[in-house]
Formats: sequence, structure tokens, C-alpha cells
Amino acid sequence: MMYSELLVLTDEKATYEQFIEIEAVYMSKEEMTKEQAARLWKRRYGVKESKPRPEEMRRIKKSIREFKREQAWAKEMEQRINKKYDDLIPERLMDFYGKTLEEINNEPPNSTIAYLANQTLERIEKERNRAIFDWYDSAGGDATFYIIYKDGSTLYVTGTEIVGGDVTPKIQGIVYANYSDGYEEYDTEIGDRDMGLYGKTAEEHDYEITDDMLLIRDKYERTIEIKYGADWGLKQDIV
Repeated sequence: MMYSELLVLTDEKATYEQFIEIEAVYMSKEEMTKEQAARLWKRRYGVKESKPRPEEMRRIKKSIREFKREQAWAKEMEQRINKKYDDLIPERLMDFYGKTLEEINNEPPNSTIAYLANQTLERIEKERNRAIFDWYDSAGGDATFYIIYKDGSTLYVTGTEIVGGDVTPKIQGIVYANYSDGYEEYDTEIGDRDMGLYGKTAEEHDYEITDDMLLIRDKYERTIEIKYGADWGLKQDIV
């Protein structure tokens, strides 16, 4: 077996010193093929695949699934809110102007009643939109997810977006994920962010963010982008 052959089988990663050790094993075993020798190199010297922390990955995937399960209920609540405001429109028009919506629509466009009624209808629609927004916002909480997949693609999504069906994150192929909801933040690389980065919880450092902490956090996040081949990370030459 020649060094050039091992280089081809290891994508040019094997050093000559490593080749000498692998060749010694290869020569001592008549039945060993060159492909098997390359697999031996990979076991000894290949970069070990970094696996995400299982507990944090389980929690993050569980949270995503729970938000996805809320989608049907959220649509039901949206329909209830719409019905409430649909019923409110004729009630308000009759109370304020003594007319039905059809009668209002038949009013001359420049009439005072038509003008005032349209102002009322606009306020009702704003109330409706605010009620729907508030419902989805509360259903999603303050949860946010940042995900990196095996192919280097990334996704930043909120719980509200998942509940609303705007974005449905893939569960498979995740190599890194971060979760934050305003109360806790953890990821699949170091677990609890504060403990992993600063050695103490947010409560222990009184939730005070210092410049040094921001630098530590920034460097960590850049390292993650580079390590997992995210689009931004691929453009960087240094950590």
C-alpha cells in the first residue's frame, strides 16, 4: 500500500506519520484490504462526528411538536374570534345608527352616517386583527428557535410562527438547535447557555449583561456557525 493510495481513500487527510502506522497494520494482516485500512485510519484519526446533546435535542423537538399540535386549536380560536366580531358588526351599527349593514351600504357615500359607520367598521376590524394577533402571540409565548441542519441551512423561527402555520420546522437532520423563551435558554452544544458560557446562571449574575459576556457569546455563536457549516460560517476564515 502506498501513501498516495491512503491519501485518496482519506480525502487527502492522512499524514505520512499516520500512513506509516496504518501501513504496519496493513502489512501484518494479509486479509486486510486497502479500504479496510482506510476505515482503520478513520477510526483512529478521523474527526469524530459531533453529536448534539440528547436531552436538549429532545426538549427542543418536543417543544416544536407541541407548537405544531396547537395549529388546529389556533385555527379554531381564530374562527371563534372572527365569529365574535362578525356578530358584533350588526350589533354596533344598530346601536349607534339604527341601521343594518345593508342599509349603511346603501347610504350615499358622502353622507354623514356612511362616513361615521365606516369609521366604526374600521375600528372593529382593528379590534379583530388585534385580538387574533394577541391570541397567536400568547399561544407562541416568547419562544424562539435557531436551527442548523446537516446541509448547512439555517432556520430562525418563533413559537408564534409555528402555531400560526407560517413556518413548520423539519425535525430530522438537525445538527444544532438553540431554544429561548425569555426565562431559559439552552442549546444542543453546551446545554444551559449561561452555565455553559459564563459558569453561572442568569440569576446568579443578577441578569446583568457585561461587555465581556457579549464578546464571549458572540465568539461562541460565530464558532457554532463555522463548526456546522452554516452559510455565514462558510464565509469566515477565522473564529
